[in-house]
Amino acid sequence: MQAFLTKNFSYVFLNFIAILGFLLFHFTIDLPARQDLIFSTPDATTYRDVAHWFAGGIETNSLSVRPLLYPFLLLISLKIGGTIAVFLMQSFMWLAAINLSLASIHHITKNKIIAFVGAFVLFCNLSVMALTAHAITEITTIFLLSLTVFLITKNHRLHREPKFLLQLLLMLTLLTLVKPVFYLPTVITLLLLIFFQRNTLIKAPKFFLILCLILVPLLSQMTLMKMKYEHFTVSLVGSQTFSRYFVTQGIEQIEKLEHQKAVTKADGFSSGEKMGYLFENRGVYLKNLHQNIKSNIQGEPIFLNFPAEYKNPAAIIFMDNYNELTYYLHVLMLILGIVMLVFFWRCKHYQNLIFLLVLLGLNSYYLIVSGVSFWQGDRLTLPSIAIWSVLYPALVFWTWHQFRSNKKST
Repeated sequence: MQAFLTKNFSYVFLNFIAILGFLLFHFTIDLPARQDLIFSTPDATTYRDVAHWFAGGIETNSLSVRPLLYPFLLLISLKIGGTIAVFLMQSFMWLAAINLSLASIHHITKNKIIAFVGAFVLFCNLSVMALTAHAITEITTIFLLSLTVFLITKNHRLHREPKFLLQLLLMLTLLTLVKPVFYLPTVITLLLLIFFQRNTLIKAPKFFLILCLILVPLLSQMTLMKMKYEHFTVSLVGSQTFSRYFVTQGIEQIEKLEHQKAVTKADGFSSGEKMGYLFENRGVYLKNLHQNIKSNIQGEPIFLNFPAEYKNPAAIIFMDNYNELTYYLHVLMLILGIVMLVFFWRCKHYQNLIFLLVLLGLNSYYLIVSGVSFWQGDRLTLPSIAIWSVLYPALVFWTWHQFRSNKKST
């Protein structure tokens, strides 16, 4: 036991602090009983409806906007132990994500202090803690993203081998079946895999079989959507959100229409007409996109006072400051990330280049896509913390390491 504790002291200490902090949060925060919160939001009830359909219940229109993976996890948890089991499942995912963050940063930097900083950033996000008591997809997304980042960190040196892209494709497929926003990165990864590994896939049936098995759940979800809603897609939630939030927002501003009339007009556009309208008014929509992204990152921590407002003032003030700083951190790290991408490219450090390119690209994509929606506090951008809590410490480490190297050489 002593040898185990000595060898794994970092993880033992991290988990002790994390579990203690988690318990203190949930015992001291002024929120209703956790089992009462699980299905208290409108979104949570749609996931529950799909879970009930899974179990043989009545068909629900929520199937059009809720892919099957998260409702399936809900169903298993509810069968095992009811709503409290859902809370425990998500609490375990939260804890696992913190451990994966520590492991990822330590693997890439070999620095325990920096690794603890990244894990601590994730641990300190009180909005994420609060979401463990809500049956919505954010915690599962954070867990799957943390696992994705960990696998990228472990295997980025094997980027020339099919294993790297196959693992990335598997994780993005699972993420897509939880949050359809990951569909585009999944398609891009699939195309890259076919382009760069086509000879391997042809000559090695094992890899081709693995690829087919990875795609089966995604194709099954899309087939279900085609059968029920005549759209070969993962979910209709993306197109609905794009139309009824982002396109509508611009129409209201440009044509001075009331909200419901703007929604009606946006829904009446074809896909081509929507894109044409956005292009014609690109100045307005680019401004809205930037403002939406900023307000989402700096959004109110609504789940710290849900369902009653103006509770937990200290926690809300802390998260307001946390979210405010996070926005400026994103801006700074984006600039630094682009600089380091150029540096790695020029120095032919392709292993670090791949790691940085994938994580910086995925993080930027998620934050940008969040800008098509709004009015949901900080919830829309929270899952990206699984990426940037690893990426940003790594960036700082690489920059500092390069600065010291240049200083010694002079």
